[in-house]
Amino acid sequence: MDATAIKRHIILSLVILALGWAISPAWAYELASEYTVKVDDNEHVLGSLRDNYLVYNRGYMVLYNGMGKRLFDRKISSAVTPTMSENGKYLGLVTYAGSGPNEFKTVRLEMLDPAGKVRWTLKEPVANRFIIADNGSFYGIEGVEGMSPTRIHLYDQYGNRNCIVPINNYHGLTISPSGARFLVDRALDGLEIYDTLGTLLGALPTAKNCMFDRDERYIATFFNGVLHIYQDLKEVMTITSSEINIEDMAIDVKGNRAVLLAAKRLEVFELTTGKKLWEYPILEEKQWFTTLDLSADGQRIVCGMDINLGTLVVKEKRHVEGYIYLFPIGGQTQASRKVTYARWGVGVPRVVFSSGGGTIIAETREKIEKFRIK
Repeated sequence: MDATAIKRHIILSLVILALGWAISPAWAYELASEYTVKVDDNEHVLGSLRDNYLVYNRGYMVLYNGMGKRLFDRKISSAVTPTMSENGKYLGLVTYAGSGPNEFKTVRLEMLDPAGKVRWTLKEPVANRFIIADNGSFYGIEGVEGMSPTRIHLYDQYGNRNCIVPINNYHGLTISPSGARFLVDRALDGLEIYDTLGTLLGALPTAKNCMFDRDERYIATFFNGVLHIYQDLKEVMTITSSEINIEDMAIDVKGNRAVLLAAKRLEVFELTTGKKLWEYPILEEKQWFTTLDLSADGQRIVCGMDINLGTLVVKEKRHVEGYIYLFPIGGQTQASRKVTYARWGVGVPRVVFSSGGGTIIAETREKIEKFRIK
């Protein structure tokens, strides 16, 4: 065989391999279980599943890292309520004079590190609920949702109060990844954007869903079937969904993608043009999506799916299984994993990628499970 024939043979072989890869079945990838942490009926999960997460009930709490290793455990009284940042790195213990936030009397707030050591203690903070940002600063909410005025107390990561922001018709907070800005949801009165010194930066129209992208370049809001993209508080793009309401959404600026998850449909759009690139509808009546996450590199999408057998069966048997769906950003299903459970509840309410993006952690009402992408 001469050199030309050898070269032709090599090229043909590479083409065949490439075609084989392109038409390989969607189920060629698998999700292999690496560990499971059991969760009891009265237990709750707090914090992000990417780094550290907290399992607690009224008698004790246990902090785990992203590898499922127990970092520390501690007994707590019925008057103590933990709160945790979304990245799982900052843990606060709120002690009330009564049994919880409805008592409106806070005795103290303790901030702990991942080893369980107290960083600092704030006595008698004037707030009845607390939200911790990923940078360790925190927000004390004084009041009840929907009532006016509600007062937001802004503290730095050392427990020093920066300012107090009064809000009429308060309905929730969304904090940017760096903790430098936050959105206040005022329901039909729209959104307000503040910095951590309490300065009002601007206002946006009413939205049912809102978020900052990871790089904090954009603010995205969703209302009545339309995704609005804002840059420097100016609208730069609108994207129309096939669904009026959504369960979750994600924005990847570097990858130029916007991902919307409705109960019955996953949609992926080009961020800068608003063009729909692909979608994955659920046709089965008894199935619906519950949660969404986008990997840090923007190359994979993971979704949780719940299956409900309907009202014709007893409550304890309605929700009996769910699925984890993994998609490449290009659109074909890469892998799925069936999860089953014995108790009535929500199938897969939360699925997230690990910080590195190579594993998926899923939480049901019975367990927390980590999956490796094979």
